[in-house]
Amino acid sequence: MLAVFNIAGLNIQMDINTEIFIDGAIQPFKIEAAKGAFDISYSFIPCEQSPNELLKPEYRIDVSQFAEHYLINGAYYRKSKMGGYDSCLSFDINRFDELKCFVSTPKNGEYAPVLSCLLAFELPLLQFGGFSLHSSLVKYKGRAVLFSAPSGTGKSTQARLWQTHLGAETINGDRALLRKLSRGWQAYGSPWAGTSCIYRQESAEKPIVFIVRQSANNRVTELSKAEAFKLILSEAQVQHWQPQLMAKSCDLIEQFVRETPIYFLECRPDLGAVNAALEIVEG
Repeated sequence: MLAVFNIAGLNIQMDINTEIFIDGAIQPFKIEAAKGAFDISYSFIPCEQSPNELLKPEYRIDVSQFAEHYLINGAYYRKSKMGGYDSCLSFDINRFDELKCFVSTPKNGEYAPVLSCLLAFELPLLQFGGFSLHSSLVKYKGRAVLFSAPSGTGKSTQARLWQTHLGAETINGDRALLRKLSRGWQAYGSPWAGTSCIYRQESAEKPIVFIVRQSANNRVTELSKAEAFKLILSEAQVQHWQPQLMAKSCDLIEQFVRETPIYFLECRPDLGAVNAALEIVEG
């Protein structure tokens, strides 16, 4: 089965030759067809045996919270720790337009793998001048306003406040995608939204970022570029395990920080916080 999706303005063809569940998170990004060539293609290949039999411990080069990476005969493999699926992704770090995902055929009583959990989309996104930022994204008067913070700090709360008091539209509740286009930076919704379950296939231009921290008072402070780089990097999905990809991620984030207004928002969960940030956005 061939399926076509558009994520972050990129047309993605998925050749699905095994049992995979197209989940509700990625369904809004499915399109009927794409004009012209595809930017990225995924091939999902069924395996009667476990793909993990290929991934011997001696080939492992990195273990992180979310994935393990392997290097076998010059090819890179990624085994996700998300969802518990028996699968691995194969790719070339010099070109991410074609990726292969080896998926173990579900046995009796087993659930089919969920499509959005298999993609590792931050890898091909980097090739197209983009990265994923842990943030809530709202569109206000056509502009992208992002609230970035560690989980549980209040970024989703600020997005809801903007929606309630200003009529802003929440595009994504947990993970926005940012790309540098010829006309400037663009912020996109994504199929990955954490517990917010807000994932829309929409975008907004001219992003402005607020780094959110809880406080007894509402105050906005402009960050230096060095401070902003450190904070954005800490909330971005970057490839620490591979020096070439890590360097590319840092260069991209440095450019984003240089070209994007980024502020520190100390706030309460109230209208006063909305007004403090709004004054900056409309100033």
